[in-house]
Amino acid sequence: MGRASTGADALSEAEVRARVVDDLVAGLAGTDGPVLVVHELGLGRGSARADLVVIHAEAIIGVEIKSAADTLARLPTQAGWYDRVCDRCILAGDAGHVASAAEMLPSWWGLTDVDASGVHEVRATDHNPDQDDVALTNLLWMPELKTAVAEAGQAGGTAGMERSDLASVVAAAAGPRTGAIVRGRLLERKWVDVADPHGGVRIVRQPTPPKTVARRARVRAKYERRLLKDR
Repeated sequence: MGRASTGADALSEAEVRARVVDDLVAGLAGTDGPVLVVHELGLGRGSARADLVVIHAEAIIGVEIKSAADTLARLPTQAGWYDRVCDRCILAGDAGHVASAAEMLPSWWGLTDVDASGVHEVRATDHNPDQDDVALTNLLWMPELKTAVAEAGQAGGTAGMERSDLASVVAAAAGPRTGAIVRGRLLERKWVDVADPHGGVRIVRQPTPPKTVARRARVRAKYERRLLKDR
């Protein structure tokens, strides 16, 4: 079992993240079509959060970061969420944690050491054999799901459905096209840029979901009506 680095040689989570982002951008520059590197993407409708997710036309790649200050106690649970939706996954961070995680993660997970000298691939990532189409489709918000229903070829019969039901309908109707449909919708989402694009790669974070925006607007309107009434 590897041990986490200690002392002056240990990188913080922010330092590890910055190095991983730079490495991803360098590797993805020149990829055909739009490419996103997303910070802190919600998984399982908010049940978990991926540290970094790469999205392009061909794949969704999840990256879990473990700095020396972290532990691996939650890794099996976290990996389970990544496994449901990502085409490929990578654990990146402290060498000791990476060595220990090799015994905890499926063999298709990639492993990457990150230290002051750079980013070093230990094991290449392979294709995820157990992706869950319904969990994948649940990455979409309600307006995106409504568009995805039409793309999947589902005609009618979805009026009044909840988001989770629509996700199941899309996955069932799309079958092997589910991944491509979901990636297409995500690439067209209006993300919030957190850095200037590099070589065609956008570095972004998730915007506030439309449902949350609407709920906040209702609360604000209710508060303003109350103020007017009290005048």
